[in-house]
Amino acid sequence: MTGYAGFEEPEGLTKVNLTCIDWYNGQLSVDWVQDLPRTNISSGYYSNSWSSAATDGTYAYASSDNKTICVRVSDGQLMWTFTMYHDNCNGGPTVTDDYVFCSDWGGNYYCLYKNNGTMKWVFNNADTWDYDMTNSQATPAFDPTEGDEGKIYVTGWGYDNVTQHTGYLYKVDVAAGTEDWSYGVGDSESFCGSVSVDDDCIFVASYSFGSNGKLYKISKDGSSVTSQSIERTDATPSIDKARDRVYVSGGWNGGIYGSATPGVRCYSSSNLNLLWSRLNANMGGWTCSVAIADEDADGEPVVFAGRETGNNNYPSYCYNTTYALYDAYNGGTSWSYPAGGATAAIAWDEVYTVDHEGDLCIFS
Repeated sequence: MTGYAGFEEPEGLTKVNLTCIDWYNGQLSVDWVQDLPRTNISSGYYSNSWSSAATDGTYAYASSDNKTICVRVSDGQLMWTFTMYHDNCNGGPTVTDDYVFCSDWGGNYYCLYKNNGTMKWVFNNADTWDYDMTNSQATPAFDPTEGDEGKIYVTGWGYDNVTQHTGYLYKVDVAAGTEDWSYGVGDSESFCGSVSVDDDCIFVASYSFGSNGKLYKISKDGSSVTSQSIERTDATPSIDKARDRVYVSGGWNGGIYGSATPGVRCYSSSNLNLLWSRLNANMGGWTCSVAIADEDADGEPVVFAGRETGNNNYPSYCYNTTYALYDAYNGGTSWSYPAGGATAAIAWDEVYTVDHEGDLCIFS
């Protein structure tokens, strides 16, 4: 996604772009650009959204305003457009063999047929048992191991007279679009981020508007719940089951809603015991998930995090430094570079990240 995204969008912005970039033999070139709308001001939250695109290798999918689109990767041809009830906010599409899952800010999660973009079902307030889901901004997490067509995990949050800030996690059956179970939190604690799925459990972090959040480990049947207090965050927990690790980034480096010390934490994925943390170390943040690499050039396992740009209101949502951290040595810094820093993608022994200057950065 190029153009602007998040809280640095200028007023009057009419579009952002889904951009395909060729990266070959050290050379970058733009292959194609597909415009996405940023004009649906009357219906809500087109601005301030930082949702990411998704791809299955043949097609790319992205959401902006109240539209989710499918574009052919080979030539940039627009294949279909789906119109949602409300505008998308933060949560990007999830792609499976048969379906595309997407969300809007109005409490709706959609299951679309991948081949033509028509709707199979929408999961919203009418389908939840115990809670009226006001806002939804998660990227749906797909689990193909259960049910006829798999399950997805999504989150919602809102306001009520009892807890004011309340969040719910939902497990949804893909075949029927119905709730299997839900888990709720309250006392100013909300589920604003996305879920990670492991073999027998899921991990999700919570955001508190006035204090710390929590990292949750929940069994897939919803019967067992373990948690640890962490910095408030929208970030997605990152699981490395082979090393018994789960990583989470959180906190906020200041701004119009106060501050919460940013940092990166590493827990045992089996019991949520804290293994190491990097707090007050100029890294971490509530909009930046940790990326896991197999190992660096010396054979040491490393993970990647970013640093927020500053503490002046909205710019604290963006990032300006990339950190590679030694997992085996209590999270010590392997290297850092003053560019990039947003949630990284790792492929072909390279690290891809962007920063507040609008630059795409690629590291070995």
